[in-house]
Amino acid sequence: MTELPNWNVLKPEFDSIPDRGNPLMIYSLTLQRKWQWYVTNHMLILGLLSSTVFYALTLPVDNLNDRGAITFTILLTVTAFKYTISDSLPKISYMTFMDYYILSNFMLMFMVIAENVIVGRLWDEKDTVV
Repeated sequence: MTELPNWNVLKPEFDSIPDRGNPLMIYSLTLQRKWQWYVTNHMLILGLLSSTVFYALTLPVDNLNDRGAITFTILLTVTAFKYTISDSLPKISYMTFMDYYILSNFMLMFMVIAENVIVGRLWDEKDTVV
């Protein structure tokens, strides 16, 4: 049998059904994708990269330029990583758990960008009013 490096063969089945004197043989396989490699090499690294966006929240509120620069740099890094790993992911027409995970990481980063802008604007208004 040909080895499938990314798959586990769970349940091979063989059946024979007579059909008008001609035997019909049915062979079916149940396969499961090996997910551990994707978790350690894609999801873990992507999660660690995305979590560094929280470093921008440790900077002073009035330092909006540095907060934005850090956040956008991390966003570009994660985008480049996404394009790098896209070759090793299966090309399918529906959203997988990995797609939702990548999308949620981007949403998290955009929420931090929005927080930076909103807090920066409120900080500017506070200085203007006083």
